[in-house]
Amino acid sequence: MPDEFQIENNPQPDEKFVVNSLETLKVMADPNRLRILEEMIEGPRTVKQLASALETTPTKLYYHINLLEEHGLIKVISTRVVSGIIEKLYHVSAYQYPIDKSLLSLAESSAEEGFPTIVSSVLDHTATEIRRSIKSGLIDLQSHSKGHRTFMLIRTLSKLSSKKADEFMTRFEELMQEFNDCDEVESPDPDARVYGLTIACYPTHHKNLPSEFKTKGKEEEK
Repeated sequence: MPDEFQIENNPQPDEKFVVNSLETLKVMADPNRLRILEEMIEGPRTVKQLASALETTPTKLYYHINLLEEHGLIKVISTRVVSGIIEKLYHVSAYQYPIDKSLLSLAESSAEEGFPTIVSSVLDHTATEIRRSIKSGLIDLQSHSKGHRTFMLIRTLSKLSSKKADEFMTRFEELMQEFNDCDEVESPDPDARVYGLTIACYPTHHKNLPSEFKTKGKEEEK
């Protein structure tokens, strides 16, 4: 039998790990590595455990694991010997990975490459998770009645003043914070699940909207 893992390093992740280099951002933005990070947020994992959870093979994960460790996004907290081979137990370095604002600044030479990476990472990962949840049956596309919905996807346009747009963004931030704060970690409800929320609000190149656009939207809401 393999030896038990003996915790060698601090197993607790930091609260935050600030991503301040474009290379680290690129490493983290890869869809496969995002899935690895999210799986590890639930607790320490070996490569074998990750492979089982992600429905792949350990050999396909070593490259990604090595990159994540090299850039400090995950860490080894323990090792043990299994059949003469050293097995490592990994954990995330932090629970949150905020992006340094310098990577988003237009004054930075890396901005043109860095920001699209962030946008693609967020939207692609959201789409991937939605597809997985539909495939597994977690999302029921046939259920539309309130109280039984498992999914919502809305896109719309509205002409706003800069002041009004800022007000909406503030409200979206407050809603996101409320969403985070109501995390029912110890919920006794057997149906409680981890839900994802993605929000984007931005100016577009549209100059105006036809009056019919708003009228149609109101009719559909009735």
